[in-house]
Amino acid sequence: MNKLECQTIEFLEEHLKDPRAAKIIAMRRGWGDYKKHTYREIGEAVGVTGGRIAQIHNKTFRILRHPSRVELMTPSVRSLLWEDEERWLPDHCRQRPRWMLY
Repeated sequence: MNKLECQTIEFLEEHLKDPRAAKIIAMRRGWGDYKKHTYREIGEAVGVTGGRIAQIHNKTFRILRHPSRVELMTPSVRSLLWEDEERWLPDHCRQRPRWMLY
């Protein structure tokens, strides 16, 4: 596990009420001791359905998108969390296509 992944997992465990959420995010992204998993595989490991894992995953990112949580994140943690899911970024942080800027 690299240092940035470790910091991000610690941030998630510290700032989220649901203890499963950090584990689900880590398993989904392949951080730490995990390889990348599907929702179904994570659900089997946790004991719920893949659909429920998707709901928890989406709710977690909705919580993390809140401006009060974004302010607490270091830029490196923010970049790791949203590296492949730009759709979760707040609107003011997204890169917009050139035609949308006018």
